[in-house]
Amino acid sequence: FYSVTGRCEVLDYNTGMARGVEVMQQMTGDGFYEFFANALDEIQAEQPSITEFLVVGFCFGGRLAYLAGMDGRVNKVVSFYVGQPHLPNYYDGNSPVEALISAKGGSGLQVLSFYGGQDESILAEDRAKTKQLLGAAGIGYTEKVYGQAGHAYFNDSRPERYSAKAAEGSWVDIKKFI
Repeated sequence: FYSVTGRCEVLDYNTGMARGVEVMQQMTGDGFYEFFANALDEIQAEQPSITEFLVVGFCFGGRLAYLAGMDGRVNKVVSFYVGQPHLPNYYDGNSPVEALISAKGGSGLQVLSFYGGQDESILAEDRAKTKQLLGAAGIGYTEKVYGQAGHAYFNDSRPERYSAKAAEGSWVDIKKFI
């Protein structure tokens, strides 16, 4: 949330969720993308041999990972249970998916998205629309749905949500993707 607050904050799930939601609602795709591109510039200034990046995001971060994929230096995006990929007017008047298509359509970008089949916070219609739009735009898109898993299934610090089987399967899929 540094791009919104100007400071680093570590938020605990139990005590910091309200603060996280508050800051999340203030963040714009435009502000994030500028911050992200500057971060890549700084990385490359220190490590000029790094020319390609893979970006991973979870939930809200999955939405931001789609925006990060707009940068020409990003060649792969991994998005776990992406929240609101079709949120209108999120970046330059577009949804995150529309912005990604506008910037990288036909570019060879590869996107791997993970979902829990029991995740009620992400509509099947949104997943289908994402798959259709990215595929039609020439962006390589792979979707993995773990049927018995719910939202945040990869987070082993939240035992009420964690699914070892889905998390382990995701690791296998990520390694193949990389």
